[in-house]
Amino acid sequence: TFGDGDVLMMEVNQQKHTLHFFVNGEQQPVFVQDIPASVRFFGHLLNKNEMFTVLSVKKVQDPQAKDIANQKAVNW
Repeated sequence: TFGDGDVLMMEVNQQKHTLHFFVNGEQQPVFVQDIPASVRFFGHLLNKNEMFTVLSVKKVQDPQAKDIANQKAVNW
């Protein structure tokens, strides 16, 4: 779960076909592998009066995701 003010970042690596998650700048151990070449993003809200804001969408040269302890890959 996420709290008020938490920042969730998703990093898609099109070369490795992976999707990594970061919460408040901290890489999470669970990531998705074998994602398709083309992806779409969406948000899902469960309760009334919830909201999220997309702060940015950008292409980066160097991925931030690294191999970390206890990481777990989930197949697409």
